[in-house]
Amino acid sequence: MLPPSQSLASASSATYDPYPANGRPNSTTIPCNPENKWLMFELHPRDLVDVRKVPDMPPKGKDDYSFQPCDLLPPVGENLMTHLFHHPHETNEMAITYLRSPKKRKQKLEVCPQMGTNVGWGIHLVEGWAITKIWILALAIYLASSLIFAIAWAVLEHDLQGAFGVSAYFVALAGLGIGTIQAHIA
Repeated sequence: MLPPSQSLASASSATYDPYPANGRPNSTTIPCNPENKWLMFELHPRDLVDVRKVPDMPPKGKDDYSFQPCDLLPPVGENLMTHLFHHPHETNEMAITYLRSPKKRKQKLEVCPQMGTNVGWGIHLVEGWAITKIWILALAIYLASSLIFAIAWAVLEHDLQGAFGVSAYFVALAGLGIGTIQAHIA
């Protein structure tokens, strides 16, 4: 459980390490935009979790969860949570994120032996691709490589028009290929 002096955003941001210790690239080193989902989930044996309802909060009479009731759902907007995730130092005067977050009281959520499952509430941090940054990076790589190719072709073959014709073809093909991949992902 978080102490009241520590915000939810700073705790989640502290556990998120975009640069792994081994230095090998993985999904966390790719620029991402986390998305926060307030949800109800069902806990199964071996800590398997099934998301049941998004967005959702515990009922107001639920005694084993502590939170400040709010008429809004989600109780803290995704834009504010994402901003606080990226800038946890700004959370001192934003204690509302901690107060409105559902926190399990007394003991850890465990599977009920009679039912075989148990219901809980919380926040799911979902990482997504920062498409704009990826497009800018791809554009820079393809423009630089086509320019280098064009200069090398022009110098070696003494054909400036043919060099930039081939380079333009590569840039257009790369743009269409990346656009097609993005269309299939979305």
